[in-house]
Amino acid sequence: MAITVPPTDYAAGPPAIDRSSIPAAEQPALLHLLDLLASLGRYEQQFSLAVLLFDEAHEENTRLVRAVEVGQLSFGGLDQLTNTLSGWQMMAARDGALAIYHFGQTLPAV
Repeated sequence: MAITVPPTDYAAGPPAIDRSSIPAAEQPALLHLLDLLASLGRYEQQFSLAVLLFDEAHEENTRLVRAVEVGQLSFGGLDQLTNTLSGWQMMAARDGALAIYHFGQTLPAV
């Protein structure tokens, strides 16, 4: 199962800001804001990867069911393999849900 990450048109990372024009007293707030903006990008990537893993596991599950239908795989073999793939789907769904949650918690902080 080959997993490829689709390309994105978004620039990587938060915007570049000339910190020399920011007063020293406001530097910590700026760094905090930049960290929050970077976190939004990380959560978006985590969600994208979770969806990708979920879809790949689903496609592999479908392929295995077809293999049983044509007699290339036994039901016992199918059961063991689909348990693993279903577990991966559950982990991907949970990770995707956490990425959505953390993204939503980060927006108000920005």
